[in-house]
Amino acid sequence: MPSVLARTGAMTMLEHMHISAEAETEIATPKIDRLGPLVDLPPAIDTRNPRPLIASSNVNASDAAYIQSRAPVDIGSDGTVGLKRLLPSASRVLDVIIATALLLVLLPVLAFIAIFLQVFEGGPVIFAHRRVGLDGKTFNCLKFRTMCVDADQRLARLLVKDDALLHEWVTTQKLVCDPRVTRFGQILRNTSLDELPQLINVLRGEMSLVGPRPIVEDEMCRYGRHAAKYIRVRPGLTGLWQVTRNTKTSYRRRVATDILYLQKRTLAFDFKILLATVPAVLVGNG
Repeated sequence: MPSVLARTGAMTMLEHMHISAEAETEIATPKIDRLGPLVDLPPAIDTRNPRPLIASSNVNASDAAYIQSRAPVDIGSDGTVGLKRLLPSASRVLDVIIATALLLVLLPVLAFIAIFLQVFEGGPVIFAHRRVGLDGKTFNCLKFRTMCVDADQRLARLLVKDDALLHEWVTTQKLVCDPRVTRFGQILRNTSLDELPQLINVLRGEMSLVGPRPIVEDEMCRYGRHAAKYIRVRPGLTGLWQVTRNTKTSYRRRVATDILYLQKRTLAFDFKILLATVPAVLVGNG
């Protein structure tokens, strides 16, 4: 009976989703949420562990310990990271300068990917998905298409037939072994090349180089009372979550990572995350 109910719920959910042609792995959060928001977790600090933890009513101690153990940057427990906080305008200037330079340098790579997708796979080259940005305004987040053109229909069939995949999707909003991803698309994902078009989002002012990853409107409920903090900054091309996650990182820990970043955000911290992104991409975690 639970299996039947889960599948029925999944089908109802998918029938009411407005999914674009690709239905990327970060589409709207399903109504089936077995985890609950992070903010409902009680604060806790494990005093037996001598390692300093970032724990408060915002971030659960177990999540904080996990993030800190994986972070290649120094996360201070006193709420400061290196330099004093600088004005957002300084960050915006650096975003424009660096994004422009990267687009010029990577132009041959961008052209090759676009031509390959158009000639050998057909269908749209760019996938645009509505995400939540600064001040809660939505924008088209750009990516190179990595899935087959009928990805939304395939997702519906997969979640209805396989309870394990349904649980994985509800828990992480991703499928580790996603059959909808093309071979070339998998290469793009493993190298994070599929996200290069987001440099255009950065130039437009819709995104920043570093920040919490852009989410869809239905995912805002996962941030609870901290949703207001999330929309005070531009979503990022990379962020603390990118350099600390692995394939088994839950959505709850993704939320915890974003909240932690918002608490510790400085220009110096952003620069450290940018540097840490390179090795994260090389090992397939970025």
